[in-house]
Amino acid sequence: MTADPTRWHRLLERQIRRAGLDAEDIGPGTALGSLLDRVSASYDDTDQQRYLNDRAFELSGREMLELNEQLRRAGASELALERDRLQAVFDSVATGLVVVDSDRHVVDLNLAARALLGVEALGSAGTPLEAVLGPSPESPEAGAAFASLVEAMAGGHRWRGADLALWTAAGIAFPGNIAFSPLFDGDLPAGGVLSISDVSERAMAAAELAWRATHDALTGLLNRTALMEQLNSVLDSHAAGMVGIMFLDLDRFKLVNDTLGHAAGDRLLITAVDRIMAVIRDDDVLARLGGDEFVVLCERAASPQEVMSIADRVVAALAHPFALGSDIAYVSASIGVTVSTRDSDAASLLRDADVALYRAKDGGRGRAVLFDQSMRDQVAETVRLERQLRHALDSGGLSLAYQPVFRGDDGRLAGFETLVRWEGPGFEVEPKVFVSLAEDTGLVGVMGDWVLASAASFLSELHDAGFADLSLAVNVSALQLNDPTLPERVGEVVSQLRAPARSLILEITETALLAEPELARHRIRELRSLGVRVSLDDFGTGYSSLSALRGFPLDAIKIDRSFVGGVTTSAHDHAIVSAIVELGHALGMSVVAEGVETPEQLAVVRQLGCDRLQGFVLSRPVTTERAWELAAEARVPLWDQADGISSGPVLAAGK
Repeated sequence: MTADPTRWHRLLERQIRRAGLDAEDIGPGTALGSLLDRVSASYDDTDQQRYLNDRAFELSGREMLELNEQLRRAGASELALERDRLQAVFDSVATGLVVVDSDRHVVDLNLAARALLGVEALGSAGTPLEAVLGPSPESPEAGAAFASLVEAMAGGHRWRGADLALWTAAGIAFPGNIAFSPLFDGDLPAGGVLSISDVSERAMAAAELAWRATHDALTGLLNRTALMEQLNSVLDSHAAGMVGIMFLDLDRFKLVNDTLGHAAGDRLLITAVDRIMAVIRDDDVLARLGGDEFVVLCERAASPQEVMSIADRVVAALAHPFALGSDIAYVSASIGVTVSTRDSDAASLLRDADVALYRAKDGGRGRAVLFDQSMRDQVAETVRLERQLRHALDSGGLSLAYQPVFRGDDGRLAGFETLVRWEGPGFEVEPKVFVSLAEDTGLVGVMGDWVLASAASFLSELHDAGFADLSLAVNVSALQLNDPTLPERVGEVVSQLRAPARSLILEITETALLAEPELARHRIRELRSLGVRVSLDDFGTGYSSLSALRGFPLDAIKIDRSFVGGVTTSAHDHAIVSAIVELGHALGMSVVAEGVETPEQLAVVRQLGCDRLQGFVLSRPVTTERAWELAAEARVPLWDQADGISSGPVLAAGK
């Protein structure tokens, strides 16, 4: 029988909600759906039998007396025939039926009851009910319920069905559903009928459902719900003492799933569980929260150092390679450790361990870190800063500055790089701080859209004022580059741009390019199809091969400031800058030197042939008002193409 999910028994619905599941998780065709079909079918069968029993044995005393009078008046042959017919109906009922008298002696049993209770009809008739059927001696709950049933039988009261642990004289123990319908002789109780059903399958299915609600299907470990219940129970115990929590995450596990497939990832998780179980203590509890996140609950911890020692063993156990068929996978474990105090609760312990876990990842991964109060303070500060950043984005609290970019041949102004600033009366937040925060909190997309739209508006105004040869560069983060809607959003900005699309340059960092090369290559093509130019920022920091540049449709390369800074003092850096310039030109790209801070560096990068230059020796980032002034001076060269640097107005202002 296939159960309609909308008609599941209320008990199932309660257990489903308690497990945090919904109809999509347990629909037809799923393993859980098949389980629930069996449970539902069992409920349907039992409910149908109970309904038939109630209808068959809800006879008033008057109706029973009338039936007896009819049988008395009937002839012997008719009486025998009628009795045979009634016995056939009695035996045809699938539910076990036991007829008892007012003294609870067995009068008769139908075929189903004989099979269920393991007794013969003649051998059991006239015997006390307790000699045939009773509660399991191992279940106090069943004993109390059976005593209530006996009391109802003595008083001639109906006793509604209940699931009990039952025992029979034949030595059979089984979970059964039992109910009682009384019979009367006039107004006096005359015994009644017990209906008994074996609900073993339903009990097994319910037990399986309860197990699924508290355990992880892949590993068989406790899930988050069961872990929190056990942790709360341990903390509530006065004798619990110190409790340790280890929050564990497998580093680079996503790479295994992406390259070898989810089946290989599952095998790795199962192997990882075996390794963890081998090095933790017997009374420690391992739970899987989901994905590659695990928690070890140390219910008995003598000190934080003892928990750290266990965590170090886990790190070492997971550092060895994993054999996955013909493939070998390498992952490591980052672990955050915390221990309870007198005021700890389950949620705060898990939160603190999670904070320590992220500190472990930030510190290089493959290690365990013990939580301390400074980490919590840092989290609180991050939350406060995030709240303020959201307010700044909503209220216009951010502003733009512009880093001038100059031509390498004559020093004329070529354009600007857009920089975002967050400052106000008495405070200034470093860009690397709030940009990193925006990436971690998902605000970088909103902030990036605002920067792009504002920069495009400024570029349009420059073009309207006659500065059509100036370009404007805008930085694009790795998260923005991974967003499939980025080309569409850039296209909307370009469609409103009152300047050539080519004058808008999108700068992408080398690390973003290397993280997802194929995706980056595809996204760059999409962006360039809009007419904008794409530049590779911070080239050299990602340690990519110079020849790898051939695979990316780039318009320009920006040499990282770390190499420009050493171009006059390091033969190695000088050679790298020279090679980048030559390769960039060979591939048809322009080359930009950023971070030019001394006249000597300026002379060298010009001599090596850099097309564009930016740095403090030329000008620091300027406000919008100063950018307009520089645009007006754009036609004034800073130096003679042959003679080198002159004391132009831009240099004086930059100082």
